[in-house]
Amino acid sequence: KMEENANTQAVPEPPLSNTAETPWQAEWNKSVQNNPDVTGILPKIPLKTLRVNQLDSTAFDSEVFELLKSQFMKIFTFTRSVDSFQPEIDCLLRILMFRLSIYSSSRSYGQSLQNLTYASPHPFYTNKFVPISKTQKLLYAFFNIIVFYLWERLKRFSIDHNWGDYPAESIQKSLWKFLSFCEGFFKFFTFVHFLLFLKNGEYLTIVDRVIGMRMIYKSASVPRLVNFEFMNRQLVWQGFSEFIMFLTPFVSLVKIKNWMSAMVRRRRARNSEKSNVWREGMVKCGICGKVEKEMKTE
Repeated sequence: KMEENANTQAVPEPPLSNTAETPWQAEWNKSVQNNPDVTGILPKIPLKTLRVNQLDSTAFDSEVFELLKSQFMKIFTFTRSVDSFQPEIDCLLRILMFRLSIYSSSRSYGQSLQNLTYASPHPFYTNKFVPISKTQKLLYAFFNIIVFYLWERLKRFSIDHNWGDYPAESIQKSLWKFLSFCEGFFKFFTFVHFLLFLKNGEYLTIVDRVIGMRMIYKSASVPRLVNFEFMNRQLVWQGFSEFIMFLTPFVSLVKIKNWMSAMVRRRRARNSEKSNVWREGMVKCGICGKVEKEMKTE
């Protein structure tokens, strides 16, 4: 009897419900009976990278670059101007930051603060990523640093030599128009790509899409922090400006102007009285009180 009781399996009865089952509840109960491990049949939802984290990481990188640049430019405080070498200095600092961040750890300083890293989509499996290769890192540096430096140097050269003022038939004028067209087309394409990023949140820049690099979370268990410093600053300034606009109708500018002009007149009168007393003290005798002219006639 004990063996028979051990071999028998207790089958739990479904809970009674007072209301009639809906079609989806009946399908759910059927799935539970066929497969007790319900979690195994549920689809896994991939973890998407928030757009605000990606934008914040880019903003942090820009702030770090500006901070490093300001500290580096203090070296040339007591030397002659280095504005003509500004593109070279920016390129050198960007290469240094790239070597110490993305090239060594596949993540920038801003991405480290946001728990992000660069990765490439898996060629065969969806929603899976692999680490970026060395070739992708070098291409990233080439497009974001070298091409940017060449463009800045070419634009400065064209402005210094006044290519826009040449005649319409000259080569310099044609190159000026071509550069202006390329710049406008790139800005328009960047704007369209940014709208696409806001829609799907996959690739932040055009270079990332061309190379195949995406920002993903380094560790899914780490809480994703959002920086609200800029938003708080905007809210404080907006509240202060609204308070000033509220007080503006109650302030009479004419009265303020008259009050200030009266204060200025009083101060001038006081200064003039002091000067008269000083002059009288210089021309009168301190003992007899006679004026200098009267003393000379006597």
